[in-house]
Amino acid sequence: MSSFNRFRAAGPSSLMASAHPGGDSPALRAVRTLRDAASQPRMMIAQPFGPQGERPESDPARAFGANKPHPTAGWIPPTALAALINGLRRWIRLRALKIIDEIAERRMIDRTRTLDSSRHVSDHLLEQLPVPVWVEDESGRLVHHNRAFRALFRREAEALIGRSVAELLPETSDSIPVETRLDTGERRLDVIIGRCRLTLPASSPDFRSIAPVGGRIGTITDITERKEIERRLRELATTDDLTGALSRRAFFAAVEQEAERSSRYGSKMSLMMIDLDHFKQVNDRFGHAAGDRALKLAAQAMVEGLRDIDALGRMGGEEFAVLLPQTSLSGAIEVAERLRKSVAAIAIPVDPHPMTVQLTVSIGVAERLDDESDFDRVLSRADAALYRAKDEGRDRVVFDQPRHRDIFPA
Repeated sequence: MSSFNRFRAAGPSSLMASAHPGGDSPALRAVRTLRDAASQPRMMIAQPFGPQGERPESDPARAFGANKPHPTAGWIPPTALAALINGLRRWIRLRALKIIDEIAERRMIDRTRTLDSSRHVSDHLLEQLPVPVWVEDESGRLVHHNRAFRALFRREAEALIGRSVAELLPETSDSIPVETRLDTGERRLDVIIGRCRLTLPASSPDFRSIAPVGGRIGTITDITERKEIERRLRELATTDDLTGALSRRAFFAAVEQEAERSSRYGSKMSLMMIDLDHFKQVNDRFGHAAGDRALKLAAQAMVEGLRDIDALGRMGGEEFAVLLPQTSLSGAIEVAERLRKSVAAIAIPVDPHPMTVQLTVSIGVAERLDDESDFDRVLSRADAALYRAKDEGRDRVVFDQPRHRDIFPA
């Protein structure tokens, strides 16, 4: 049976069933039209070639018998052929779309699995972080938190549902003013819980890719050790390591600030210059260890005789200075006498034990005058009074008398 007869015998259903099972597609209609046309045999007329009306032997059409009538030959109308081609195109298009949908669905499934796996890994990493992390919604309620966050506030996960971070802070916690980072503009809030100092984000950048819409993500960092290091560095920069008194630079800064305030508001301010008498003999006879011990004990005795607003500074060697805010000359003289007696009462242990030595101090006192806005003049007059105390025999307090201020150059 020829291929054309097999096509006629198969019918359109077997050819197009996969495209439209149980339906009447354009391709089926085209095949049906073609089959009906082919069932009416007609003679195909071929134009002969050559003088005898026959094709040459070299003509391929002759080899296939194109110039001879075929008992089953039929004529296919062009409209039927066009319908068949259009139907086949539509079937191919539908089949391609189905394949594309299947590929897209498989890709979507694979992508979903990848995202689920990535989310599982990120959740696991977040849970294992040593830094407390939380996520809150637009209303400020917790929607996610890790193990370190729960351990910090000593809460189970169920007890944190619907809570806010502010509700978890104890009532005894102290808030430190907000600090703003200049490089990012991010604002952070320091909070002290007991002896632990924490930093919380007062406002955070846009985390829409992580946090819920309108919410934010935050971290809590324990900065207790960092703040302790900062405090220690400030002490090293402003405090004398041996005596605990202010360093020379820090003391001058405090005096300058208080002199400016005193000049602006017209309040009293006095200064004292103190020198340990015959301190060099202690160093030479008993060694530098005994001298350091004497300096430390003398400074401690003087600090105990001062107010919290007063300041003791070490100018260098055995010389000290005291700032007395809101204190007149008469009040400063009383304080100076109290300090002199306190130092003289100290028994400083030296080797060989149990031998001890005692020290005395000479003190010069000066009060800021109303027309003095420069603290250097006050210090100069107090220092001059100190030298007069030494010249007069040491172990005494000498104050600068305003009527003598003209003999002390500014």
